[in-house]
Amino acid sequence: MYKAVKNNPLAAAGIATGAYLVVSNIIKTFLHKNDRQADTVIDELAAAKKAGQVPTLAKSEALGFADALYHAGSGESLFGTDEDAMYNVFKKVKNKADVLLIIKEFGSRRLWFSFVSSGLSGYLNDELNPSELAVLNSILRAKKIAYQF
Repeated sequence: MYKAVKNNPLAAAGIATGAYLVVSNIIKTFLHKNDRQADTVIDELAAAKKAGQVPTLAKSEALGFADALYHAGSGESLFGTDEDAMYNVFKKVKNKADVLLIIKEFGSRRLWFSFVSSGLSGYLNDELNPSELAVLNSILRAKKIAYQF
């Protein structure tokens, strides 16, 4: 089989394409398992409002925070991910409804250096290592916000 592939560039290209599709689907599945679907976030936000917890952020402010999180990623800087900028966003939220609104406004965006798009949870899991995620989650816990990435 090696000879057949070696002598036929079209067969080699087909095998490489197939391998790429398999690997990209595995990666996509892994990244999206931590994502909350837009409908789920909208439902959670509605439930929070019904329980009396409304966002303290305006929609435009939440979109600005979502953009700040995205631009703090490694694709925007030669020096990698700006974790402090990400932490600072979460230091400004006051409740779970704020976090949900930021997730909603983040939507689905392309991960840096990838063809895969993801919501905020998948994006943060791609950009931050486990100890950095733990810092982010501790910021939320310190504010008694029942949400973890």
